[in-house]
Amino acid sequence: MRKLISSGSPYEPKIGISRAVRVGNVIAVSGTAPLGPDGRTVGAGDAAAQARRCLEIVRAALQSAGASLDDVVRTRTLLVRIEDWQVVAAVHGEFFRDVR
Repeated sequence: MRKLISSGSPYEPKIGISRAVRVGNVIAVSGTAPLGPDGRTVGAGDAAAQARRCLEIVRAALQSAGASLDDVVRTRTLLVRIEDWQVVAAVHGEFFRDVR
């Protein structure tokens, strides 16, 4: 069975993606941008705020699919500025410190 999970982003139907897709016991989460419910960027210029928003979106998608951050086995982070890695890594740690 294939279950599509939407975040309600106006971009999902425009570009043909789902926030996440669950097939059996596997859930794939799409690449995530720091968008608010209005489709606008959250935390412009603030890498930590953007990382936090992305991980909040991922967490909500997993919950909609019947999972949690505890079920995650891999993450990938893309940075525009490598200098931001420490603040982004700190936010990642807030979400995944106990999961590892």
